[in-house]
Amino acid sequence: MSFSRRLWLAAPTALAVILLGGPVDPWANPQSTGTVYIPDPTPRDRNLHDRYSDLPTSQQQQSRMAAMRHAQSRVQVAADTNEILVLAQQLRSHRIRHETQTSGPPDTFTAQKIESLAKRVRENLQSR
Repeated sequence: MSFSRRLWLAAPTALAVILLGGPVDPWANPQSTGTVYIPDPTPRDRNLHDRYSDLPTSQQQQSRMAAMRHAQSRVQVAADTNEILVLAQQLRSHRIRHETQTSGPPDTFTAQKIESLAKRVRENLQSR
């Protein structure tokens, strides 16, 4: 047999060895490939992120932040109600001063400011 003929017959086997990583027996049983099952030496839970995502420190931090937001809204409500009181007193004194006159200057800006502050206070109280 010539060298080129031997090379021609050996080429498919060599290609199979290179591509598949070992000798190929076309008559071998596909179920008995020799694959060995090795269990995971360090078994772990599949959902580690879900298990440890709610750490106590993050829960404490979230509750602290919620308490701070609540305190800020209380301070905002107190400041708004004080401003409403001051504006209402100014509006009343303005009306008393101009009660004797029939055509006093309208003080609509103060009334609109009182309305907007009252709406903001109501929204802050409802959001709690």
